[in-house]
Amino acid sequence: MKKWIAGLVITSLIIFIPLLHPEADARKKMQKTSLELQAIQAREFETTRQIAFAAVISVFQDLGYIVESAEIETGFVTAKSPTQKARPALFQSDITHETKVSAFIENLPQHRVRVRLNFVNSKENISQWSGVQRTLDQVVEDPAIYQEAFTKIEEAVFIKASLDQTNENTIKVEVQQPEPFPAGQKDPLPSKSIAEEIEQLHQLKEKGILTEKEFETAKKKLLGFE
Repeated sequence: MKKWIAGLVITSLIIFIPLLHPEADARKKMQKTSLELQAIQAREFETTRQIAFAAVISVFQDLGYIVESAEIETGFVTAKSPTQKARPALFQSDITHETKVSAFIENLPQHRVRVRLNFVNSKENISQWSGVQRTLDQVVEDPAIYQEAFTKIEEAVFIKASLDQTNENTIKVEVQQPEPFPAGQKDPLPSKSIAEEIEQLHQLKEKGILTEKEFETAKKKLLGFE
């Protein structure tokens, strides 16, 4: 009888101890090495740091994350998903879930930048009996999660770079001064002000104030022939 009771106690401990310490069970799972994580967490882009920084923030927001901090000087961005709460059953722990994500954007040679993402699933248990709080953070190692984020970042980088190029070209057009016509060539479409001046000269000639020769000389000067 004593052996049977002892066996029952040991079996109960084997079943319930992992439930009390979920982090111990998580450590048993196969984890990727740091090099393997870097391979799926990092991606290089041919763009500027400013464009990549803005693209990362935009993608985090599109994915439903709340941006908590963003520092262009350090290239560091942090965000998290809305917290989800659940109360499984009577006398069990209150559980909250959220996903945290961080990004580090650094400059590389030859007009390139490197973006490294880190997704972390955070689980918090609060015992209804004792009020003891336990938090378990686990790095997301699913390559599909990172691939989706990097694909969206690549699209955002392309769009923002195209917009910046368009704005730059527009500014250049606005500040560009018209080039003078080489000597001996006539502007096929004279500006309105020049046309008005020629008309005034013509009226002066008609009134006899200017001679034909004076009119032609003044007109050539306006048109850039002299």
